Amino acid sequence: MRRDNFKAAADDDSLPVIVPRNDKAVVPISPARVRRLRKHLVVTLRALRTMKDPEHSVSPMRPEPDGFAGHVARTACSLCKGWCCSGP
Repeated sequence: MRRDNFKAAADDDSLPVIVPRNDKAVVPISPARVRRLRKHLVVTLRALRTMKDPEHSVSPMRPEPDGFAGHVARTACSLCKGWCCSGP
């Protein structure tokens, strides 16, 4: 179906969005990977604790996307209700 035909059939300015999907089964994380992550976090937190000027270590916040990308992001977040960011 051509895009203009799809838009004509829609009752608003909606466009289709394809979201990647993974059909693979969830598997347990290996103990070695957990240890590497724990070590990385400990090293990072220690570095933050001993940092000379912590106020200048923060990365600037990126602006919220606008246009179609912003609409998709806001819609996805409202449907998800924070699940993606908080995790199970």
